[in-house]
Amino acid sequence: MIQFLMYANLAIFICLAISFTYGVVRFFKKGKALYLQMIVGGLGCMMLGRMFLFITLLTTAKYPEGFHVGLLGLVGGFLFFLSANYGQMDKLLDDGARENRKYRLIPLVAPCVLAGIYASLFFIPAATGNRTIYGIMTLIIMFASYFNLKHLIFPDVEFGIIRSIRGYNLIALLLALFSTCEIVLLSLNMQIPLLILYVAICAVSIAIVPILEKGVKKWAI
Repeated sequence: MIQFLMYANLAIFICLAISFTYGVVRFFKKGKALYLQMIVGGLGCMMLGRMFLFITLLTTAKYPEGFHVGLLGLVGGFLFFLSANYGQMDKLLDDGARENRKYRLIPLVAPCVLAGIYASLFFIPAATGNRTIYGIMTLIIMFASYFNLKHLIFPDVEFGIIRSIRGYNLIALLLALFSTCEIVLLSLNMQIPLLILYVAICAVSIAIVPILEKGVKKWAI
């Protein structure tokens, strides 16, 4: 199981490193939106977290317990995603109008689903010591997922800004789901479901920046 986790985290690290490097080359230029740079910064945090897990597994042959840098990388990544969507981008599309109330309520489904997945840890004895840590981490992912789903379904605004990044928000939403599921599957020590999950995480990690870039090319401001 340790070797499996080591190679799985190496694979995810490589995928994130490719996305992060490509994102830096494409978006860290004069005139590029801070929104894009924050998303790439989030991928960089996740990349460093996976690198820590790989090195730890390689050198100690043990999966780190409690709060560690690997979790910090994941938390940092979703904090970047949350910061990118919350604030200026959210105010751009949502002026608080009453007729848009349903678009503020429906996205609550995303954090509720993630909370339900996290709640399964209370039925897994092996997860007892990590429930608080995983709970804080899941809470941050839940906040990020709310805005990803909100921006995925919200009516478009001028210049097609929101429509053009719906693909990114869908991918980010999937990454939130997969990251939460990973917590549970690690606690259950289920290798085959984890293998499927890690393949999915690699896929979305590779896809996220090209999809984002394709979308923002449609911005016409």
